[in-house]
Amino acid sequence: MARDSKEFAPSDAERVFGLAEVRAEEPSECISAEILLGHKKPTDCPAFGTLFAGKALGPMVSTEGGCAA
Repeated sequence: MARDSKEFAPSDAERVFGLAEVRAEEPSECISAEILLGHKKPTDCPAFGTLFAGKALGPMVSTEGGCAA
């Protein structure tokens, strides 16, 4: 059963805090989504072991990221 959006409006962060749509775009060489979905391995990434040193490429760069897992 669909819920009325008015019911959850007090919990809608975009409405409560007046936020605009947030978009996160990854560089074209980052394949983190494919890695997290299990379609590819971190070693399939063209940036793996090369571009990460001192440069954040996408969501996979931290010790908690999917490439580290």
